[in-house]
Amino acid sequence: MSAIKKVEFLSIINEVNEALSLSNEPQQLLNTALDTLAGVLCIDCCWVQLMSPDRQKPILAAYRGFTSSIKQEILSISVEHSLWKEVVGLGHKVIISDLSRDGTFGFYSFIKAGWASIVAVPIRTYRTFGIMGAASRRRKGFRKEISELLTTIGGIVMVAISKADFYQALLGSERESSKRGLLKNISNPNEGKTESQSTIETIKTDIELERKEEVVASLVNNCVVLDQARRQFKDHDQRMKMFIKAHLKN
Repeated sequence: MSAIKKVEFLSIINEVNEALSLSNEPQQLLNTALDTLAGVLCIDCCWVQLMSPDRQKPILAAYRGFTSSIKQEILSISVEHSLWKEVVGLGHKVIISDLSRDGTFGFYSFIKAGWASIVAVPIRTYRTFGIMGAASRRRKGFRKEISELLTTIGGIVMVAISKADFYQALLGSERESSKRGLLKNISNPNEGKTESQSTIETIKTDIELERKEEVVASLVNNCVVLDQARRQFKDHDQRMKMFIKAHLKN
């Protein structure tokens, strides 16, 4: 990658990181990430799928530029789907430069909607949490560097969501924590909060009770835990600044 591209991509990463620092709401963080990507990369179609709490199925968490057919096709993806196995199971980046010639993973609804190429990358930190994907109307619309950029951004988003979820669980009331916990009840950003329209299911009662017990335990030791959290977030921000500074020099 040229020095110019390095600066450009690092600038994008920094912009995403700064945008994410403005919120502590998991759903808003996802929406902010997609909005920022759409703006800086001119991507009109993108989405995030996360693993359900029981890790039994993918759940559509946020999206931009979907038709109803595209939404249904993405919702139909299971853990047995070839795309999910490739990206989440094996941790591979997938780039399809011409959807009309490559039907390996389906994406027929994307073709009908006029999208010509696809990129899908794993969202991961210490483990893989799901998929971040994007579509372009141009053939060969995504270079390898873009897939690497999306992978980096996906990791930053997940760290931000983990931080937000931690604070919501620790400092929120019982009602707030049940509503805001990561992968528990992130509502559809474009529709109401009915059961059929929710993009992420509310967890079952036994899991809710288990979570509440964890919150109570955390509150008892909140001083110690908050101290640890502050150090973790400070370390993360410091690593990001050092990473950007080092690459800008190069």
